[in-house]
Amino acid sequence: MYAAQLSPGILLRETKQGDRAEGQWRNFYLPPMEQAEIRGKTFFLFEARAEQVLERGDIEAFGLPDERRGARAHFFWAIGANSPFPFLRDPQRKDLQLVHVVYACLSLDGNARAEFRKLLDSIAFER
Repeated sequence: MYAAQLSPGILLRETKQGDRAEGQWRNFYLPPMEQAEIRGKTFFLFEARAEQVLERGDIEAFGLPDERRGARAHFFWAIGANSPFPFLRDPQRKDLQLVHVVYACLSLDGNARAEFRKLLDSIAFER
């Protein structure tokens, strides 16, 4: 439903004020990116949260349960790698894996970020 409002791509660029992520976000609030250390991996977490809540028309159009009225759509993306995160190509770490986690939900209580962090904490990584 809200996926069509998200940018078809993201541009990461370096500026004098620091790194920036740019795209067309429309009716979304984007909190600052979060950096987290989880089980020896560095993750960068991005969130897009709909500013408008689901109304009756949204509920009916998408066949959602009535109790979802008033919820907000939240979209999360996390990218992680073994610490330290590889911002540059490192010949000493040739087989370094990047981990991508994507999560979307409807939240009534605004606790979607905590739910996403709980999901990241539950991932078992191979050694």
